[in-house]
Amino acid sequence: MPVTHSLRVFTLGLLLALAAPHSACSRANEPERAALTKQLSGVYVNETGVLHFHFSDGRVRMSGGIADFETGYEIEGDKLWITTADHGRKAMTIREDGSLVGELGVFTKKK
Repeated sequence: MPVTHSLRVFTLGLLLALAAPHSACSRANEPERAALTKQLSGVYVNETGVLHFHFSDGRVRMSGGIADFETGYEIEGDKLWITTADHGRKAMTIREDGSLVGELGVFTKKK
């Protein structure tokens, strides 16, 4: 299914907002948060197969298109909170089937 121009522009803008300032940051600069109650592992991919989340050791690397950066995350209930470059947080919902749903679409775990 082809991706519309506006979705590409939105995705590019979001990825740049998350990645650009973060490239100069280190893990030490991330704010301390409460301990994770649960961690994700493995690779999650969106419906188009372009964007990937690689979860490992309490971190997430987003890759695909022009994006390739790593950041922290935490889980609160059914919410996955990904730390942004400006130390804000973006939420995704963890569905009962384990898929992740957010602004960039639905991500399912690769088998």
